[in-house]
Amino acid sequence: MYEYDLNDVINDASSVEIYVDGVKEILTPDKADEVKSCIIRMNEGGYEMPGYGVSIDSLTRQELKSGVWVRLVYPERVYRGEIPFESLLIKVDKEYCGYNLMREYEGKYQGRVFYFNLQPGKTMAPLYSLLCG
Repeated sequence: MYEYDLNDVINDASSVEIYVDGVKEILTPDKADEVKSCIIRMNEGGYEMPGYGVSIDSLTRQELKSGVWVRLVYPERVYRGEIPFESLLIKVDKEYCGYNLMREYEGKYQGRVFYFNLQPGKTMAPLYSLLCG
């Protein structure tokens, strides 16, 4: 078990999937790197906050059917703060000033989420534009 910075966690994803209104696309390695780099740039000047929310698998999967989402997939279990996950799911809204990272663990989106607050004045618009054109 090991822990590391959130941007390292994002960068270490082995694959990236996007969902637009429930339609899944697995990105090419080059496009996945572009998306991860965009998230990391978006995070500059921001900070992680205590995650008070929890995800419930059935509700998360229902929400995944609409809107824009990024799923970061890892080749092995990752730990942050002793909290395990195999993938992270992020809802992308161009007006959001922060985002939840919903953990998938043992095939379910369950339990505590991580939350990242963007630098004041920043939104998720650059990531949204990259994903939706």
